[in-house]
Amino acid sequence: MSKILWIDDEIMSLTSIIRFLKGRGFDVIGIANAEDAFPVIEEQDIGLIILDQMMPGLDGMSFIAMMRKAGKEIPIVFMTKIDDENFMEEVFAQRVEDILIKPVNPKQVLAICKKYLEKDKIVIETTERTYGRESRDILMNINNITDIEGWYRIAEWIAKWNIMLDLPEHKELRDIHESTVLNLNLEFLNFIKRNYKYLINDEKVVKSNNLIRKKIDLDDNKKIYFILFDCMRLDLWLIIKSMISKYFNIKEDYYTSILPTLTSYSRNSVFSGKFPDEMSDLYETIWNENDIRQNRFEEENLKKLLMKLGYNNWNNFEYVKLVDLNFAGRMGKYDQPGFVAIVVNFLDMLIHYRGRSDLAKKSLPNDTAFRKIVKNWFENSKFPEFFKIISEENSVVYVTSDHGAITVKNDVIIKGSRISNIQFRYAEGFSIFGDKKNALTLFDPQTFHLPSKGSNYRYIFALKNYYLKPKDYTGPGYAGSMQHGGISIEEMILPIAKLTPKR
Repeated sequence: MSKILWIDDEIMSLTSIIRFLKGRGFDVIGIANAEDAFPVIEEQDIGLIILDQMMPGLDGMSFIAMMRKAGKEIPIVFMTKIDDENFMEEVFAQRVEDILIKPVNPKQVLAICKKYLEKDKIVIETTERTYGRESRDILMNINNITDIEGWYRIAEWIAKWNIMLDLPEHKELRDIHESTVLNLNLEFLNFIKRNYKYLINDEKVVKSNNLIRKKIDLDDNKKIYFILFDCMRLDLWLIIKSMISKYFNIKEDYYTSILPTLTSYSRNSVFSGKFPDEMSDLYETIWNENDIRQNRFEEENLKKLLMKLGYNNWNNFEYVKLVDLNFAGRMGKYDQPGFVAIVVNFLDMLIHYRGRSDLAKKSLPNDTAFRKIVKNWFENSKFPEFFKIISEENSVVYVTSDHGAITVKNDVIIKGSRISNIQFRYAEGFSIFGDKKNALTLFDPQTFHLPSKGSNYRYIFALKNYYLKPKDYTGPGYAGSMQHGGISIEEMILPIAKLTPKR
């Protein structure tokens, strides 16, 4: 541990406090004048300086000026008898970390020393204890979860710790968290296997197809923004939320994406209010994920859904799909009651770019790096300004996602001669099958409200952290990339937040 340098012309009178600090494990060097401090600083590992203001010769303020001029950025705690506010501001202007007003007691000084010399250690130890306690509680009670609401709490817990453990000092705990999440996803998988066919038929459960009906309060006389970030999983929402919460009161809830967790299925279900098997006879092309037309019916479907739900203000209805971020020209356009749907594709594009580009794989090697990029993107985009502007209106804002994503580590081979469509975490075709341990084969698509094209037509969903690969595939591997389409907490449990402007 770095040492404490205490500079005070009355250092001998502080012996009892110094002894107290040493008894708590701190190494304290005491000197009586500031001139003698410079060689000590050069020769010793000094992590904190406690500095008296009034000393003969070189006083405290002059010493600080010399330290900063020399480029020394050691934290300094300034001790003074003056409690004048203007003087304190003058001291802080010299980049002093803290001020102690004399007389001081040992526990005050101890708290300061812990703050600057043991903060990281204390944070790590406290974080480890808290995480250990919470994760044990969750794993011990996991079998008591009987409904999807219980899994919402688990998803919230995972996302919270994803963010908290992004700091470099938590690397070891991140590895433990990753293992914990994998185990939780195994339990979630068992829950979905047992219950999904019941969940999707339960109108009380909020899913892709009834999200707007259940969660959006339609009002012809209000301005409503419905903002959908494609592929915004829960931890990414927490990042965005932290940057807009100063403008809004945020009421947070969650919903379940239908399977497959793909844009062509989940988002079309959100905007149409229908299950995939209710749309397949009308819109065959939307099931081809590689077809650029897959979401061309979103605006039309949304209008039909809103009309069915009794919405009538069509003079100020608009659907906007943002591939880029250059939408500043639209700001201020929506100044009347109406419904504005905004789809933001950037996150999904970034996730797929990470999977395809070697450069992206190197610059975004893990989820921590990806979250950092997302935070940087949002901060430097026009979105903060946009949210600020709409917070000044008499509007209600809903923010949600269509599906999430998961980082894949291993591949699972899909066999069968008639694979009609395969994505990284989902495939469909006639008589196809995969390893039961790492892929779920759906033999009866109608039980999941999915289109069937005939006898032996099947769907396959990747499980855990696997991605699907055709038997004869010889191209590059995708381990370490983020993908979606399968079954996991991160892909299926999504945020739906209602934002009302702070007054």
